[in-house]
Formats: sequence, structure tokens, C-alpha cells
Amino acid sequence: MDQGYIKLWRKSLDSGLMQNPNLWFFWCWCLLKASHKRHKQMVGMQVVELQPGQFIFGRKAASKDLGISERKIRTCVEKLKKLQNLTTKPTNRYSIISIVNWDTYQQTDCKSGQQSDQQVTSKRPASDHKQECKNVRINKKPSSKSNFEGDGSEVYKTKKKRNLTGKRLISFLEFWEAFGYKSGKAEAADAWLDIPELTDALVDRICNAAKNENQNRAQLKSQGKTPKMAQGWLTGRRWEDEACQAVGEARAQAEGKAQTRRVAEDAALAQNQAEQAERSKAVKAKQKAVEALTDDQLADLDGFIDKQDLSKMLRQRFNRGHRGMLRQQFIDDFLPEGARPLDRGKRLSSEQG
Repeated sequence: MDQGYIKLWRKSLDSGLMQNPNLWFFWCWCLLKASHKRHKQMVGMQVVELQPGQFIFGRKAASKDLGISERKIRTCVEKLKKLQNLTTKPTNRYSIISIVNWDTYQQTDCKSGQQSDQQVTSKRPASDHKQECKNVRINKKPSSKSNFEGDGSEVYKTKKKRNLTGKRLISFLEFWEAFGYKSGKAEAADAWLDIPELTDALVDRICNAAKNENQNRAQLKSQGKTPKMAQGWLTGRRWEDEACQAVGEARAQAEGKAQTRRVAEDAALAQNQAEQAERSKAVKAKQKAVEALTDDQLADLDGFIDKQDLSKMLRQRFNRGHRGMLRQQFIDDFLPEGARPLDRGKRLSSEQG
């Protein structure tokens, strides 16, 4: 775990979290667990990329760390989600918790915007203040080379019984997923260990070339060629091939054009849907206007509305029991012979006669 600190803002006193000891305890634990920078973490044999303010979460592990039951842990998570303090992204094995507004409240700097904080800081030992700022500068300073040989809890045994661990193991698994040829993994791990001075930039370059190789593999097989396995591809440093780089650039341009075309199609579809919604809204407004008209006003509708629409409206009025509101001439003009409803009053008088 990286050494450092988090900020607890005084506005937390007004949030009500401290009134619930378990909730406040869990919230502080989440702040301490959250990552302060973008990095990749291994969960089992899977590489997970975390952004600042995120961390891997499991109820059992949290219950063990905090000494709180899993039921209370689940209650705390749901409460903090309702308060919009955090969000969760569940998977089938774990969840990723993201602290809301992490960048706003946990910015790392050496300057303080409050006079009171400056006064307190001035009373600290000079060495303490310098060390704090030094740590901040180290965290912010970009590095082209990273420690790819660090120890880690996950270890992968290569074909030659060497240990592949730490960040080099994470980068290898990323390459293996991009290459997509699931054969000869142990041999490929040995070839990965043999790459000297492995950097983040070089890993990105290798993985991009591996994706191109994966996408071109089917075409090579259709031409009767045998694609290289991961070990031979790494040993031959195929990511440096000009053809591979050209294919990657061409594919990037094609993807950019396809993305532009999709954006244009989505915009056209959205405009079409908006126009259809406006037309539907106008039709409904016209129908409501017709329903509100009296019999005398209906006499002036000829030429204002289609006969088909007016015929439908007349049928609706009949179904609602408003037959007496319409004159017989409208029925004769707009309803076919077979669709005319029987006049109940006339029918009853004829039966009585």
C-alpha cells in the first residue's frame, strides 16, 4: 500500500455520517482504500484497470478488515449510494467502488487555500513539510520507465520454471489477451521475461501490434500461411515490423472514418425520430381539438380534416354514448352503410309498436 494521506473535509460534520459509527467507519475505510492514481491491479489472473478514486471491493474481505458483519457492510454501501457518496460496478467475482467527486475533494497539492491551514503548517517541523511536498512531487512526476520486476502476490511459472510476477506479469497478461492465440503461454512468458528495459510505452506498442496480428490471423490462414505463436512473435520482435505499424495506422484511420459515419447516422436517426414525434404530437392535438367541437362546429369541418379522420372521431363519439350530439347528416356523409350504429331509441319504439 502506497504511503500518503487523504483529506477529510469539515463539511462531513453536516452530512450526518458521524451519527452512525459503522457508516462513518466504513466511509473512512473507503477513502483510504481508494486509489490516488490510475493503475492496473490483478484480481486472480485478471488485470483490472482502476482510475483515481476507485478500488476493488468484496463484502467478505471488507467484513474481515473492519470487523463488521456482511449485512451491515451491505447496508452501509446502499446508504452511501443513496447519499451519492459512491457508486458500484458489480461483476461476477467482485465490485469496483468509485468515490464520487474524488478529484474535487482529494486533489493532491502542496498549497493550501486557507489561512488557518497555513498557520498550522508553519508550526510543523520543516523536514516534515518538505517530505510531504516531496512525496507529492514524486506522485505527480511522469515516468517513462516503471518497476516491472516488483514482487507481487500472484506468480506465474514459465516453461523454464522462472517466476513471472509483479507489473511484468500484469503487462504480459495484457499482451496475451491482445494477441488472442491461446497456445504456448508458458513459452511466451519466457520470451516476455527476455525483453529488456520494458516500459509502459513499449507495452502499449507491443499490445497494439498484437491486436493487429490477432485481426490479421484469419486472413493469413485463408492464404495458406501459418501464423506465428506468441513466443516466436515476441522473440522476433515483430511489433517493430513496418508492415505491422502501417496496418495499425490504416486500421486506426478506418475506425476513425467508421466512427464519424456512425455519429452522422445516429444524428440523422435522432432527427428523424424528433420529426416523427412532432408529427404525432400535431395529429393528437388535432384529434383533441375535433373531440371538443360542438355539432355546429363539426358542420364546418369539411375540407379542414380528412374524412377518414373525422369518420374515426365520429365512431369514438358513438362509443362514448354521445350519439344524440351528432346530426344524421354527418352520419350519412362520413359513415358507410354497414358501419352505422343503430339508434337505440328508434329500435325500442319499433319493438313496442
